[in-house]
Amino acid sequence: MKLRGQKGFSLVELMIVVSLVAILSAIAIPALLKYQRDYKYLDYASQMEYMVKIAKIHAMERTTNVGVCVSGNALTIRDIGTSRGAGICTGTELRRMSVTDSYVTLAGSGGSFDPRGLAIFLGNVCVAYDGKHRKVCISRTGVRTDIERTGGCVSCTQ
Repeated sequence: MKLRGQKGFSLVELMIVVSLVAILSAIAIPALLKYQRDYKYLDYASQMEYMVKIAKIHAMERTTNVGVCVSGNALTIRDIGTSRGAGICTGTELRRMSVTDSYVTLAGSGGSFDPRGLAIFLGNVCVAYDGKHRKVCISRTGVRTDIERTGGCVSCTQ
């Protein structure tokens, strides 16, 4: 019972507000976590695409062969010298991208570019998460990005 001149909230009103905040939090927090994971996946996909394109540019700038190596959770760009038969994971490391989140997978065969920017070794690099994937295909004359197509992280059709 309120007396005249008293201001404030009753205990029932306060409990209703606390309950509403708890319900809204229970709904919002999982959505925010999913949004954060989606953002990280898209960030890895952008980095992967950048790394493959920068490998082609490094090959032309350095006038040497450059390999794109996928090994475990890392994508590395390597100066593999002038031999066209050199392995794509040999040579000096120029750049590295590591996938540090366990819910995102990095896969692919990698590839290599010659000093003209043409592919020596054709292949792909792929990032996958929650049934989605983004794949960068290294073809004879260029780099193509497949965005969330069906088929998963399998080889590219040239």
